[in-house]
Amino acid sequence: MTNNLSTQKELIKKAIFIGIDEYEDKKIPILLGAENDALEICERFVSNGDFDVQSNHKLIGSEASRKKILKAVSDLFRSDIKCDLISFYFSGHGIVDENKEGYIAPYDMDSSDPYINGISMEDLRNVISKTKSGASVITFLDCCYAGIATNDQTKTIALLADPATKNLYGEQIQKFVQIPGLTNTQSEYSRGKIILASSEADAVSREKSNCKHPDDSKPPHSHGVFSYYLIEGLDGKAANDENGIITIDNLRKYIENQMKQEGKQRPLYYVDAASQIENIKLAVSHGKYIARINELIKQAYSLYVKKFGNSNLVDIQNLTSMARVVGELINIDPNNKEIPRVRKNIDDALYQYIDPTINWLDKNMEIARPKINTIEENLYDQYLPDLAYKLNFEDLIKLNQTKLKTLIILFNEVASDKVYTDENDRELNLFFSKNESSSER
Repeated sequence: MTNNLSTQKELIKKAIFIGIDEYEDKKIPILLGAENDALEICERFVSNGDFDVQSNHKLIGSEASRKKILKAVSDLFRSDIKCDLISFYFSGHGIVDENKEGYIAPYDMDSSDPYINGISMEDLRNVISKTKSGASVITFLDCCYAGIATNDQTKTIALLADPATKNLYGEQIQKFVQIPGLTNTQSEYSRGKIILASSEADAVSREKSNCKHPDDSKPPHSHGVFSYYLIEGLDGKAANDENGIITIDNLRKYIENQMKQEGKQRPLYYVDAASQIENIKLAVSHGKYIARINELIKQAYSLYVKKFGNSNLVDIQNLTSMARVVGELINIDPNNKEIPRVRKNIDDALYQYIDPTINWLDKNMEIARPKINTIEENLYDQYLPDLAYKLNFEDLIKLNQTKLKTLIILFNEVASDKVYTDENDRELNLFFSKNESSSER
């Protein structure tokens, strides 16, 4: 059992989505799927991931000006907001200028001088790395490059096919992904930063046409290759088969595998060291998720019914199994209304062991006490009574394997109402040997 299951909570999640097909500056090549990317992924983050996306944080086409993008970034990254997880998604063009600096291109980008109206990748990654709220951050970049800026449109178009320019753009994305010196802030969720970026550098081949999604009435349309598989993953193909949870790690692996099968370049991925952010629940596949929750609730109640022998005590083995089931339920659906009820059932069942345990210890004190205390001082007088008196659900899920084994041995004896007749009693010797083997507490 893990120690933090009882303290899980549903995360507060916020996001920014930006998608731009056609730019104000007509020198920048038109894309066909960037706006579809942002809109459809935003829809899935909200419906499958419970993300809060404000209207001014979903910026599509001409709405995605430099000023509005920076305002959205400031709202979530530079403000001390209450938030556990922030996601930043951008689908559009990236631009490299003549000084080899990288930018993501807002709608009003001026390709002749990206410094004036572009958003520097260096500045953006610095803001992300210093998120004021301390929230975990997941950044998705589905950028294709638009060449080195120049006043000569003919030259600009020619540079789109230049391998050296493609490599230069790839270096800019790589530089953005490799955020130096990031460390986790102390928190329950091991705050961290993840960046997942498409490394495609071709403005045409990176897009996938005639896309159709299951249960989608929308006619066939275009997507970026990276974003298309991101959508598929969020629709359930990246979900855990058992519980339907979609983590960023599973999502990343799904995208990588699909792009590899298509012969596309592997996406770039970065996660800062020692972070557990990869395993945070990003979204769910509702069918599998709900089925697993219902199964866990059913398991928990069925375990509670089984009694120990002819007694009214719930079998301690069942209670420990029940606690594990509740722990998983807390982990995947911390706000489930059945959790308080099932936890109370466990607490009530453990409470029922107190008087029988004390009575059992009293009845066997004369014969069992001297022998059991040779295993460890005060084991019989203090540790075993305390184990029964103080135990509840919170304590049960925190017990290490040694203490759990001692508890099971004790409660099995109590539930059977064993009374030892002399110090050589066979059952006493068996109880002694079991406790001796688990004496390291």
